[in-house]
Amino acid sequence: MRTVVVGAGLVGLTTAASLALIGHDVLVLEHAPEVRAAGAGIGLWENALREFDHIGVGGTVRAMGGPIDACFFDPAGRPVRSARYQDADHRFLLVRGRA
Repeated sequence: MRTVVVGAGLVGLTTAASLALIGHDVLVLEHAPEVRAAGAGIGLWENALREFDHIGVGGTVRAMGGPIDACFFDPAGRPVRSARYQDADHRFLLVRGRA
């Protein structure tokens, strides 16, 4: 199947790689003249990391970042954790951008 992905950002390239793995003939279109880091960072939760593992770049992505423990606070400044989730569910990988 011929598939067109518009946008060569993180989501577009990951989508293209995933579709190629299942047999799609993928064309990625990008308006920008070059792909470059914007100087921002991105937080990747476990479900995103599993997808990166699936397409074969999980180890490389993990090596680029570090774990962060997400904290949420009530109006008085006390940490809030949902009883439905464990501490590990609040951790994500922060990959800092390079300007």
